Amino acid sequence: MAQYDNLKTSLDTVRAKIARHCEISGRPSSSVCLIAVTKTHPHEVISLLSQLGVGDVGESYVDEFKVKFPCFPAGDVRWHFIGHLYRKHTPKVVGKAELIHSVDSLRLARKIDFTAGQLGVIQKILLQVNTSGEGTKQGFTPDSLKGTEFLKEFSLFENVEIKGLMTMAAFTLDEAIVRQSFRLLRETRDKLTEMTTWKLSELSMGMTNDYGIAIEEGATMVRIGTGLLGHRNVKPKS
Repeated sequence: MAQYDNLKTSLDTVRAKIARHCEISGRPSSSVCLIAVTKTHPHEVISLLSQLGVGDVGESYVDEFKVKFPCFPAGDVRWHFIGHLYRKHTPKVVGKAELIHSVDSLRLARKIDFTAGQLGVIQKILLQVNTSGEGTKQGFTPDSLKGTEFLKEFSLFENVEIKGLMTMAAFTLDEAIVRQSFRLLRETRDKLTEMTTWKLSELSMGMTNDYGIAIEEGATMVRIGTGLLGHRNVKPKS
């Protein structure tokens, strides 16, 4: 576990940066939830993070989540599923993850609603929005979220609760492009709030390279992996 000897120092650095950018945007640092992205890292790291006061953990791979989840008593960790979720894998995540960030299609939302109904739970979700316009990124377009078909379908769901939106900015050094991706998510959230009765309190945006900008544009959740834990290990085989 020598790789994590400097974990406290890294965490202090991240927390200080969050506080700095919250101050710039006129918000308390408590308004931003730090999600430690632990994918490909051993479950022992989650215990270390918990000892340092980090209770929100993000996982991206279903098979890895399935292994780590039973290692912690209920309530010890708030699990966030942040990776692409295939419909066939919803039973492995629904009812276990506090929040699914990556709901990127109506078909997936339908399956989550169905699975949650079978389990007798209400699953909290975020809608993933492609704000960069890149073909390599998944998610709803901002315009599709405001369409009649989308709004009608979501009004029929009984077992999901939409808490907000999620995005990933374009991978570029151009700060203006990154900022626009985050601003568009916030503007999309605000428009949806006007059009519906949904309480969309969460904006999950910002990772190691850009979370300062995301906070300035209204992020309430930032997903930090490399900035806390160093480079990822090899993805575990299924």
